Amino acid sequence: MWLVRGYITLFTGTPLLVQIFLIYYGPGQFPTLQEYPALWHLLSEPWLCALIALSLNSAAYTTQLFTVQFVRSRKVSGSPVAPWE
Repeated sequence: MWLVRGYITLFTGTPLLVQIFLIYYGPGQFPTLQEYPALWHLLSEPWLCALIALSLNSAAYTTQLFTVQFVRSRKVSGSPVAPWE
């Protein structure tokens, strides 16, 4: 659970534009990533970096919504069954 909380905190606590910049400009700082052509090709394309950042960001917000709903449903009903089931 701590790993999920860390992921949610990291991606919901930083602006999306900062995440895009880090994903686009960050891997270029490591020469070992440039040795893998397939990975380097993916991370050198601006639109793919934006897509990765947007996907990770929206997944973090969605995970946060489902986690809160799951915790609230367990507190109310005492069972792990969600109210929409």
